[in-house]
Amino acid sequence: MDAQREWHEVTNAENVCLYNKTYNPQRAETTIFSRYPVMAFPPNRLITRENVTVPK
Repeated sequence: MDAQREWHEVTNAENVCLYNKTYNPQRAETTIFSRYPVMAFPPNRLITRENVTVPK
């Protein structure tokens, strides 16, 4: 389901649950947000080229 359809369902249907949505005041008028996120995002990683000399 695309994002536009998801928000349409939230505002027009009962018992709709979405995850990983960002809070804003407009959305808070029609939805209930949990205190903590349901989904955790992986950390950023440092990617380097092979054989890089790192100073000590």
